[in-house]
Amino acid sequence: MKKRIISIVCVLALCLALPTLAWAAGSPVVQSSTVTSNGVSMKATATAGTALNGATSSTNASNASVSGSQVILASFELTGDATDVTVTFTVPSQYANKAFKVFIQHNDGTTETREGYVDSASKITINVSKLSIFTVSVDPSSTNTNANTSSTSQQTGAPSTTPVVLGTLVALLGAGAVAFALRKKVNQ
Repeated sequence: MKKRIISIVCVLALCLALPTLAWAAGSPVVQSSTVTSNGVSMKATATAGTALNGATSSTNASNASVSGSQVILASFELTGDATDVTVTFTVPSQYANKAFKVFIQHNDGTTETREGYVDSASKITINVSKLSIFTVSVDPSSTNTNANTSSTSQQTGAPSTTPVVLGTLVALLGAGAVAFALRKKVNQ
């Protein structure tokens, strides 16, 4: 009877440990394109589709309009059939923590504007589902009062360690059960 209980505990420990061993990898990057214009670089990566082409654009997005001290830095165009696209603009370092607007004119004629603050690494990151013309503008007189200026690193995107800890505890439980069963067997 004791052998059956130990066997059941070991099987349960192994079953509970299995999910911690099968972490999914990140989404594969299907296409990537990097372009630079006027000191601003655009890197676009897509996880779906078969084509993604980036280029500088001499035409601004149709909804691009600036006011006050806001200035247009560069315009880019993405073409192809890619979807689920992450676009990262790297602007000159003097624009870190400044307000930005990215004017977007989609290839179907619709427009939108994304706003926020350039991060402390001089990057602007947006996600889009359609390929478009992107016009990047920055207000050099603005300041982000909530900017992270500490010396700690940004989130790395590493997976949580909780599953690893739980998997280790389950494996230790199983090893303890086996050791207990073997000790009993040796003593008999």
